[in-house]
Amino acid sequence: QLTIDLQSAVGSHVCRQAGKQSAVRIYDVTGREMYQSQILNPKSQIDVSSFAEGTYFIQLVTEQGLITKKFIK
Repeated sequence: QLTIDLQSAVGSHVCRQAGKQSAVRIYDVTGREMYQSQILNPKSQIDVSSFAEGTYFIQLVTEQGLITKKFIK
């Protein structure tokens, strides 16, 4: 199971995934990649407090599938 918990109030987002490593990417509304990382832990936190206010898309990719969610900072 793949989940993304959006916690904009604290400026971070938590990616949870069961299984092997995955990749996470964050894009702005123009499609520019703002963040990219490999996730090795089943629960990882991403600090987005340095991002400008606006709309973003967070994408989590694993062997199990792909999740993309929109969030507003």
